[in-house]
Amino acid sequence: FSANVLLRMPYVVSNLEEVPRTGTDPLPTNPWDPQSARQPQHPHLQPTSLPYHPLHNPNQGHMSPPSTSTSPPRHVAHETPKGPPQCHPALTPKYLASVGVCARPPKVTHIRHIYLMVNPFSGKGKGAMTMEVVVPIFQQAGVVVTVFQTKAAGDMAKQAHTVNLSAYDCLCVLGGDGSIHECLNGMLSRPDRLRIPVAVIPCGTGNSLATDFGAGKLTPQASAQNILHGRTFQVDCANVSCGTVQGIKSINMINWPANYAKKAEKMRWMGPARYNVSAALAGLTGEFKQHVVMDIDGEVIETPVSIIHIQNNRVCGDGMRASPRALLDDGLLDVFWLPVLSRFKLALALQKVQKGTHVTDSIFSFRRFKRMTIRSLGSKPHAVNVDGEVLGTDPLTVQVLPDSWDLII
Repeated sequence: FSANVLLRMPYVVSNLEEVPRTGTDPLPTNPWDPQSARQPQHPHLQPTSLPYHPLHNPNQGHMSPPSTSTSPPRHVAHETPKGPPQCHPALTPKYLASVGVCARPPKVTHIRHIYLMVNPFSGKGKGAMTMEVVVPIFQQAGVVVTVFQTKAAGDMAKQAHTVNLSAYDCLCVLGGDGSIHECLNGMLSRPDRLRIPVAVIPCGTGNSLATDFGAGKLTPQASAQNILHGRTFQVDCANVSCGTVQGIKSINMINWPANYAKKAEKMRWMGPARYNVSAALAGLTGEFKQHVVMDIDGEVIETPVSIIHIQNNRVCGDGMRASPRALLDDGLLDVFWLPVLSRFKLALALQKVQKGTHVTDSIFSFRRFKRMTIRSLGSKPHAVNVDGEVLGTDPLTVQVLPDSWDLII
């Protein structure tokens, strides 16, 4: 790589334009139970009357972002942008519309010092090329950039856990969902509990989190400009304990049983579609037939299942719309499960999940929850897939961590 990319450049003061949030996106109601008026519980949300949105049920009440805010993190600016709405070239209409994935409007973080964490092998080598593009953009804006390149799996988590973060405004992750997962787990396990925003430049084989914000296929130049804008969302993650593996933080999804995910690693050449293909093959072999006991916020359910899928955001895998109305900041996680089905019906059901049309199918069971446990009644434990990695086995405990990290995207 070019040596100049790795140099610290002197800081030059730059007045970055602050772009206010355009419009107010109401909070979608519970999609799983059309007859219920139950809303996701969040202490900062107040009921109001807002316009119809295609993701909302017009027959139910809506929620809006709060009129007042709590004290923001140390690195997040207190002031609210003023003046008429303006649009930065990188903020496409699709991106602006994506604010609906969060119930609250973003804050603004003033970006002056970036710690850039690069997985050069992400996206089949796109990480290294993307770094060469974005670093000069940051430097030309007067931003000091320090670059760290990973050499092996786990390097990003170790570095986020140990590096002195007090000198930086954000950790910028250049990679896919797996890189974000590593960075967040490293930072949230720090002994000093220091937390700064995590910025994302998507260039992995799976960019599910960025896809939620309409940014999954942005060019590196546009992604860099978005980060300079500093739009910062305070979002949730999940705390996962599975077997002997404790305290894993999940940004995306958890599913069980996930023996198929091990086989998917042998199909990496297929990209994120490998998980869908491997799951379909597992269904043909009868792997998805388990008897479980679930405890969902005190509701105990014992039932045979094919698959249990928990989601924090909306999209996972190869564009699979597993939870098309999920919110990243509602203090709740979404789960669905399927009963034991024939191979043909299971294949049809998984096709609906891919398109997001399963939310209207009565064969699926849905809940939104704060804490959930899963225990198999079979003779042996089964693998758990957390954000695309097999990290342990049941018994499984998943608990939401509200407002646990700050995302710039």
